[in-house]
Amino acid sequence: MSRIAIVLCHPSSQLHGEFREAAIACAMAFSGIEVRLFRLWGGKNVIERDYFEGFVNARFMPADNPDAPEHQHTSKALTDEIGSWNPDVIVFKGIGYDVVDDVIERRGQRSKYAFILGGGSVAPCLKVASLVFAESDKQRYQVLDYTHGSIPCEILAKYVNWNHIRKTEETNGGLDNLSKTFDIVNVGNFDKIKNQIALSPLFDRYKIGFVGHGLGGQELDEVKTAAAGRSNVVFLGSLNNAETLSVIIGSRLMVHTSNFEGLPRVLAESLSCGVPFLGYAHAIQAEFPQESGVLLTTSDALLPTAASILDDTRRLDILSRSARAYALQTFSWQSLSKAVEGVAKLTS
Repeated sequence: MSRIAIVLCHPSSQLHGEFREAAIACAMAFSGIEVRLFRLWGGKNVIERDYFEGFVNARFMPADNPDAPEHQHTSKALTDEIGSWNPDVIVFKGIGYDVVDDVIERRGQRSKYAFILGGGSVAPCLKVASLVFAESDKQRYQVLDYTHGSIPCEILAKYVNWNHIRKTEETNGGLDNLSKTFDIVNVGNFDKIKNQIALSPLFDRYKIGFVGHGLGGQELDEVKTAAAGRSNVVFLGSLNNAETLSVIIGSRLMVHTSNFEGLPRVLAESLSCGVPFLGYAHAIQAEFPQESGVLLTTSDALLPTAASILDDTRRLDILSRSARAYALQTFSWQSLSKAVEGVAKLTS
């Protein structure tokens, strides 16, 4: 039986936005391939969890240097575990992490390598790749230019939990009959890059829901201080994927204030819920057709654009319908099946 290891490079003790990779692993398992997910975390022990009713096994390995910046984390336990398991293919989610170079150095040519890009597009480690998955045409062109077209690079769609979205809509009488709790929703943990404080000028005017928790800095406290005394600004904390989708479905507009992203999963989820997405043009590394429900603006134009959309019911309705139609076309399971087929071919 062929073996494929998927290494989630950003440290954590849980799966968050990586349910796409877990869904791909599940599909591979159904096809007869043995798959394991590996991830570093800051604790001292190995955590083992199963997902998708036991079809996907994930192992969270202790980092040797948990106090170092996250991109610099490495783990002898992880490289030893991968070495003893001896996978035919190793798929890295992310580049620019020391763990990538560490694993490749230990494994050498005993495994083939594939990459699923996140925020970063190119790095020297791509020279060993047999296959690369980008999140947008922009990233794909950057990879092809960097590798002089020598490595296949395909677009990989975001994973969306369509089952939950459709069940929620059916329970509430359909997409057009959903009640809206928030005018604006913002999803993301609080840090300098996510930049949630940028929404504070709208605190007096709209009902805003924040999904996410603080990461140890002052950003969450700063936003809470700006919202003090306002019952219309709600901090929902860290929610699981289904809970987050329910909040998005109950919102009128997603305003994403992050100053740097690849293609955030929450963009795909927002459009799939029929909620238009508004963000910074300098942050999102992708381009979208006019009728996609995505609006990308300059920094100065973000808040005025949000207000103009929310104050124009007809425009918001058109954007919502465009968002849903674009998501149905773009973020389907069929589009993810390409990754399953592409990586599986590397085992032969």
